[in-house]
Amino acid sequence: MINKLLKSFTMCLSLLLLVACLTLETNLSIESNGSGRAEFRYNLSTLALDISKIDEDKDILPFPITINDFTQSALPASGISILEYNMTDDGSRYYINSEVEFSSLEQLSLFTGIEFQIEENGSNTLMTVIVFEPSQSAPVSEKTLNILRNKFPADFCSFQIGIPGDILRVEGATFSGSDVSFRINIGELLSSTDTVSFSVEYR
Repeated sequence: MINKLLKSFTMCLSLLLLVACLTLETNLSIESNGSGRAEFRYNLSTLALDISKIDEDKDILPFPITINDFTQSALPASGISILEYNMTDDGSRYYINSEVEFSSLEQLSLFTGIEFQIEENGSNTLMTVIVFEPSQSAPVSEKTLNILRNKFPADFCSFQIGIPGDILRVEGATFSGSDVSFRINIGELLSSTDTVSFSVEYR
């Protein structure tokens, strides 16, 4: 869901530059068996949604806006249950809040389009989160990259993950207690020519 959203956002940049706004926040609480809950909060311009309706046959903005959209996103992931959903708007922006329960990180990966990799080494667990991978088949031009870097100063993508154990080390993110935090500017994320990821080892 999220990775598809970000890639579509890049492909439709010429339209979205008119509305320039996308904020994504994800909060995860993970149990020792890999199950847990995820809360998604994001907002976008109402104009962006209007633009996406210009051609109903094309998914210009495949955002899960309505509860039906979220339900469709959950279909490929049998281990996902939608616990809460609400959408509000202030006339210029939509604000979407949703909470889901997942049976495993594999099912969460199917739902979000973001890969959660788990490696077990004795009593230690290494979790790597692949937030974004740039397209190799359709690379973004340098001109577009420069626009992305400068157009979205206030928009961001963030993760906060509650880890079910003692944290040993974190790469590409920060942590406090048992919580790992990752945050990146949307322009920086979408203009990256390398895979964007972070990892945490715990036991």
